Amino acid sequence: MSVQSADYMYISKKKFKLIDVEYNKQIIDCGDFPVPDDCWDLNISTACLRGYTAVYYIIQKTLYGIKRQEIYNLQNIDESKVIKSSKIMIPFTGSCIVAYGGKGWNSDFISSYLDYEEAFELYFEEGLLVEKLSLDSAIQKAKIMFESEKYRTGMEPHERAQWRERTARKPLKYKYFRSTYKWRKQNTT
Repeated sequence: MSVQSADYMYISKKKFKLIDVEYNKQIIDCGDFPVPDDCWDLNISTACLRGYTAVYYIIQKTLYGIKRQEIYNLQNIDESKVIKSSKIMIPFTGSCIVAYGGKGWNSDFISSYLDYEEAFELYFEEGLLVEKLSLDSAIQKAKIMFESEKYRTGMEPHERAQWRERTARKPLKYKYFRSTYKWRKQNTT
């Protein structure tokens, strides 16, 4: 199975990658996105099992979103068509983790935020941002560890993965599942 396509969130003109959404929640499910009918007849890649990605915006502390789908022409893979929904306000209540900058590419694991320059845990109530918690302490701790001899040569791969997971989860205020939101069933409540 492929690494799943990322969702993004724009905060103060910066494009953050959405790392995870609080356990048993989905941001995108909170909105009634008007999407053209032809979106549902598409050829999806294994990198986007949901069939769409989402782009979120925080504008004056209010959460908005767009559902984005890419249709591929199987006869000519270079031809594709992007269909977007209208941007709507999303009445999401819950938390999420977002990250910006750095070398991070795989957001399928919570610990991936350690590879970014900055990360936040955001909490929304009915689509309004009410809390923004910095995850900088975990990122700084990880940077020091990643450069250490112990991490590079003194730990087995599974030990490094366990250390990353513990370090990433320690500062989190809200509960997140073991697999990120992209791998969960979409009908959670």
